[in-house]
Amino acid sequence: MFYGTTLGFNYKGFSLSVIIQGVFNREINTDNSYNAPFQGLGLFASPPQGQAYENATARWTPETAATAKLPELSFINTKLNGYNTAFSSFYLKSGDYVRLKNAELGYSLPYSWAQRLGFANIRVFIDGENIATLAGYGGYDPEVSPDNYPIQRVISAGINVKL
Repeated sequence: MFYGTTLGFNYKGFSLSVIIQGVFNREINTDNSYNAPFQGLGLFASPPQGQAYENATARWTPETAATAKLPELSFINTKLNGYNTAFSSFYLKSGDYVRLKNAELGYSLPYSWAQRLGFANIRVFIDGENIATLAGYGGYDPEVSPDNYPIQRVISAGINVKL
């Protein structure tokens, strides 16, 4: 379910507008493909060598059963048994989020000041896009898939001058 709202006000030359949007009742499959075929371990070398990526550490073993943070990895050919790439609800995370999508704060100089400078209006503002996100899952931006580039935060400021 997608939702959003726009709020704003003007008072004595000051203006504020915000756009808030979000999603609830959504799940994200955090993709188990990073577990196969043990990327970074160089298993085809003899003996296996290389640096294990973080996704290969903190895995379940009989010795770490009480402290493991991730499922067991298997050295058996994953194409035959599918252990490392099998779907598991462990990889389903909450995709719920609420985002301050846009906010703008501005001030319009009094008409008499702008008129003295030869203008009809002068307005100074600061604007931000994708300012803050509260999400149920902190792995990546919940609005885009993990394969896409994350949404950028943009802060800008400016002056509007009407002649």
